[in-house]
Amino acid sequence: MQSILYVFLLLEVRFYICLGCGIARFRPIALHSEFGALSPAWASLGRLIEPLFHSIVFSLMARTYLSTDDAIVALATPPGTGALAVIRCSGRDAIERCAQCFSRPSALSSASGYQLVHGFVLDPETKDRIDEVMAAVYRAPHSFTGEDSVELSCHGSPAIAMRIEEALQKAGFVPALRGEFTFRAFLHGKADLVQAEAIDELVRSPADSAREAALARLNGELSARFSSIRNEMLDILAECEAMLDYPEDEGVEQNSAWLARLKTLQSEL
Repeated sequence: MQSILYVFLLLEVRFYICLGCGIARFRPIALHSEFGALSPAWASLGRLIEPLFHSIVFSLMARTYLSTDDAIVALATPPGTGALAVIRCSGRDAIERCAQCFSRPSALSSASGYQLVHGFVLDPETKDRIDEVMAAVYRAPHSFTGEDSVELSCHGSPAIAMRIEEALQKAGFVPALRGEFTFRAFLHGKADLVQAEAIDELVRSPADSAREAALARLNGELSARFSSIRNEMLDILAECEAMLDYPEDEGVEQNSAWLARLKTLQSEL
């Protein structure tokens, strides 16, 4: 009985330690070693439940797209070797966090929106130089996401990009989820759903015709048309409600006009 109580107490303590440390600092716990203090049988049980224990902890600590308080970072250019790579950062205190990894922190922190700052990315702990970069600063709400943002243009080596991302994570950034920058743009009213989908279509456009169609949607042409149709339908609805309130003022001709307008809108959709 005492062994069972010990095991449950150990699991509970380790569980809350993992949650308290956060996923960035989580390290797998060797339960079989700790259970082995009881007996070999308990050590075998520890080996069996380790994967389940770790998966539960990770699932509870996993980020979601609604974790908007997190400052996020991701490589914005395709992975691989090239002349340049762009690393995008966005979120609360994004500029100040980037300044912790920058050779000219005051210049970056005081930069106005749409300004480029030249400098070096540093490891925030060792202060070792990682690469020479140009930092593009965007102040909320005048950015793609509507948040404070920084885009770092570095040399296009995968090793350099990885080191810069690691340095930024030490400064408090977390890796962005797939499409999270566009989701935040939608969340902050910088793009509607049609435009958010158009961004993905534009990036993936296999031909020039697909590019033109996606760009038109991104520029708001389709959204404007939807808005016009919606306003027309609201006008018809308002007229219908007015007729219900004052039936003596409308005739059969008006009903036919409404049907004709609705058929026209239906054909446009």
